[in-house]
Amino acid sequence: MNSTYLLNASYAERTRQVFDAATEQYPRLAVFRADLRFPIDGTGRRDERVISRFIDSLKTHMASLFSAKRHAGITCDHPTSLRYIWCREYGLQSGNRHYHVVLLLNKDAFHQLGSFDPPESGKLPSLANLIQKAWCSALSLPWPQYASRVRFPNGQPIWINQMKNKAKPPEYFRALEWAWYLSKEASKRYGDGRSFGCSQDNPSLIGSCRKPR
Repeated sequence: MNSTYLLNASYAERTRQVFDAATEQYPRLAVFRADLRFPIDGTGRRDERVISRFIDSLKTHMASLFSAKRHAGITCDHPTSLRYIWCREYGLQSGNRHYHVVLLLNKDAFHQLGSFDPPESGKLPSLANLIQKAWCSALSLPWPQYASRVRFPNGQPIWINQMKNKAKPPEYFRALEWAWYLSKEASKRYGDGRSFGCSQDNPSLIGSCRKPR
């Protein structure tokens, strides 16, 4: 991240808290980022609930993938929570609203984005596909026709391997600085809906075989 960016201190601290909770829950963590943009015609651009629908849809698609893997006889013993950070920004030149989202997942459940293209017949979707599908669902637009509205920046995922009772590894700080991009003051508009959000402290597990007591 460009060190000249002025950060919103509250957003940056909340981001750090999400990272700390994630690494405590999952010593092997995978960090992903996606940029979510709207169609040229502006569909959904003024909808304040679009990012909430995206998160809910992504949880549903992830749970469906776990079910499909088990149905196919694929072992998946490692569920994951979905910890996330999002921000809403406006293009400095175009003024168009868009979102950035950082996802923190159990590396033993999701360790890479996989293919951006739709899966071949009979194949399971990749994590990238699930993110694309969730954004299209949030906009009520068909996938894969609008899959390109999701962009995945280079250099990901960042894997964090946190050893117990050890100092945080360099990858933790690299990923945190990467996520702090979402905390920058530039290109945000305050007083026009929420500009930042993140997951709760104790998100539910996705993909767990255990029945609740």
